Parts: sequence; structure tokens; C-alpha cells
Amino acid sequence: MFDAETIENILVGKAISDLLDEGFQAHVEYREDGYTWVYASEDGRMPRGGYTHWIKFRTGNGADALVDYTTNLEDVLKPVNALAASMMK
Repeated sequence: MFDAETIENILVGKAISDLLDEGFQAHVEYREDGYTWVYASEDGRMPRGGYTHWIKFRTGNGADALVDYTTNLEDVLKPVNALAASMMK
């Protein structure tokens, strides 16, 4: 169907799109160790004490790219998780 990199781009894009639709501002940080972090806040600035909403993606994992996130984003990420599950079939 799609290669791993395309699947990862779709999932990261969907997560960011869903965050924006929920009124969050998103900040994406790419790291050399293969992880992409998506930080979210309601006003676009890092809250005092650090971000309380984040998602961690791992490149090279294809549909398993979404490796961790804060539980306060569970409802927002349900469609992303469903999409990832459908891509594993």
C-alpha cells in the first residue's frame, strides 16, 4: 500500500490536523535520534513548567509510528489511532 515514510507522514499530519481542529497550537520538533515530538498548547506558548500535551512519533516504524502521548490527548488521538490500526491490515 504505502511505504513506512508515507504512513508516518500521514499519521503525523492527521495528529497535527486534529490538534488544530480542537483549538490547540502545535509545535513540531524533529530530533536526530529518529523521534518527532509534537507539542500542543492552547495559546501557542510553552506553559510554565513545560508542555502538558505531547505526542511522540518514531521514524522507521510505519503504522506503529505513534509510540507515546500524554493521556489528556486520548480523545483527540482516537481517530489517529484508528487510522494507524487500519493501515496495519
